[in-house]
Amino acid sequence: MLQNLPMQFTSIQRNKTQINKTLSPSKVKFMMKILELNYKLITIIVVLISFNFLSCIAVDMDSQTEALAKNRIYFMRMSKTAIEDFLRIAKKIGVGSKYDDVIAKLGKPYIEKIIQAKKLNAPVTGMIVTYYLEKLDENTVNEKCDKTITFVFDERKNVIKIYAKNVDFTEYDMPVD
Repeated sequence: MLQNLPMQFTSIQRNKTQINKTLSPSKVKFMMKILELNYKLITIIVVLISFNFLSCIAVDMDSQTEALAKNRIYFMRMSKTAIEDFLRIAKKIGVGSKYDDVIAKLGKPYIEKIIQAKKLNAPVTGMIVTYYLEKLDENTVNEKCDKTITFVFDERKNVIKIYAKNVDFTEYDMPVD
C-alpha cells in the first residue's frame, strides 16, 4: 500500500495538470467561488447544529437541577408554616422601615453586607440584608432553588427596596434586568 503511494500521487498530479489545461481561468475562479460558498454554508450549518445541541444540554441541565433539588436534602429549609409566618411578617415591612425594626421582627439575617465605594475610608452608603427561606447548598448560591428575601437600606438605615427570589411575595417581586 505504501509502495503505491508515490504512484498515486503522481497520477493525481497528472490529472490536476490535465484539468488546469482544460479549464479556463474564469471557470477556475467560478469553481473556487462555489467551493468557498460551500465552505461557508457548511460552517454555518455546523454552528447552527452545535448551538441547537448546546441549548438542548442547557435545558436538560435546568431540569436536572430541579430534579436534584426535589430529591436532595437542603442545607437550610424552613417549614411551610415558618415560611408562611415569615412572609406574613415580611409583607408588613415596607419601604421606609428602619433597620432595627426589620431585625426585631424577622430576626438575624443569613447575610448582612455594608455598601460602600471601593475607595479607602469611603463612607457607608447603605446595607443589604438577606434572609434565606430555603438554601440548597451551604457554600454556593443556586438561582433556581434558593428562596430569599433581600432588604436594601440607605445610609440612614431605612428600607429603600425589597427583593424576593423564588418566593411568592407579589408586592415586592425581583425586578427583571
